[in-house]
Amino acid sequence: MIIKDRHNRLFLFFFQSLFWVLSRFHFRKVNIVNELNLGKGPVLLIANHFSWWDGFFAQKVNRKILKRRFHVMMLEEELKKRRFLSKTGAFSIRKGHRNALESIEYAAGIMNRDENMLLLFPQGRFQSTHRYPLRFYNGWGRILEQTNNTPQVIFMACLSDYFENRKPTVNIYLEKAFKLNGESKKTPDAAKIEDEYNEFLKRAIDLQDKR
Repeated sequence: MIIKDRHNRLFLFFFQSLFWVLSRFHFRKVNIVNELNLGKGPVLLIANHFSWWDGFFAQKVNRKILKRRFHVMMLEEELKKRRFLSKTGAFSIRKGHRNALESIEYAAGIMNRDENMLLLFPQGRFQSTHRYPLRFYNGWGRILEQTNNTPQVIFMACLSDYFENRKPTVNIYLEKAFKLNGESKKTPDAAKIEDEYNEFLKRAIDLQDKR
């Protein structure tokens, strides 16, 4: 059995308030660099994974821009250590185990509802922001294959630097993955999305270097 999300508005408000307080102590700034023009429907947010702050950053993006019901897939061993995160929208996946298919089906069900967003870290583990290109774990593309909806796929890259400051600045880069033509359902290829994400990540790194 997977650990399912069990949203709690009061806990989510506390969690977001805690992030706001902690971020003022730990970061000089947390900037969302580019805005998005979103249509209706669910959002699949694909992000790099370099720190335990990443969920906070994604929640900030959701609150400011996406404005959808937040969900995130987490490794089962990590969610078991922090079960309270299920109250913010986290559910589990156990890689290499047969119940991983249940997690994929559950994620596809989330994408079937227009008011939802799903955060994925397809790297499957923490990696340095200096790692390029990123390699995604096998199987995540089944979420797109099994959903009956056509989610908007959004790329997110969080990059941080100190430069002359005592505390780092985090810049959050966003970009739509691709455009769908017409109204018919089109399932994008997972390998193509991985390639597109790495092209986006390279552009984000270049922009970060110029800031």
